[in-house]
Amino acid sequence: MPEGFKIINQPSQVIATSGEGSVMVFDFAANKNAQDPMGFLRNDWMKGEAVSGAENVTINGMRAATGAFKGTINNVPMTIRLIAIEFSPNSFARFQIGIPNNASANLVDALKRSSYSFSKLSAAEKNSYKPYTLHIVTAKAGDTVASLSAGFPYKSLNSERFRMLNGIGPQGNVIAGKRYKVIRAQ
Repeated sequence: MPEGFKIINQPSQVIATSGEGSVMVFDFAANKNAQDPMGFLRNDWMKGEAVSGAENVTINGMRAATGAFKGTINNVPMTIRLIAIEFSPNSFARFQIGIPNNASANLVDALKRSSYSFSKLSAAEKNSYKPYTLHIVTAKAGDTVASLSAGFPYKSLNSERFRMLNGIGPQGNVIAGKRYKVIRAQ
């Protein structure tokens, strides 16, 4: 993701926005009509609407297609770049990138690199990821926000995450005998 973008993770898509007005949306879509990437881009995604500069590309070994059209986001004139990557015979990974007309060449390049860095995980990579699970623990005498959050699987902000998860304000303390939510890696 380009530096300075804010990521909003939603159940069906990931949205990244910048203070400069750029937007990137990533999601998956079914390939219901068994189309190649260009056919999907033109017929399913764009539903026959005009897309300029459409071309077939390869992204990390996967067939893909890209094209653009002029539009607006929040009343800002943009070029909307679409990228459809054949993830499997039944699905496409999709990037929709809103690039303001006055965007710098560096920003355009950073957005392109972000979308073109998409790749499938190897078996080893898949096996290295472990889900996080929520546990309920009962605080003991001497437990603190810091001690209960020390096992969180994050590199930073563990105390803040613990406080948010448990509704404890900045000055609040852990109470012995009370139950708290903690996050652990499996």
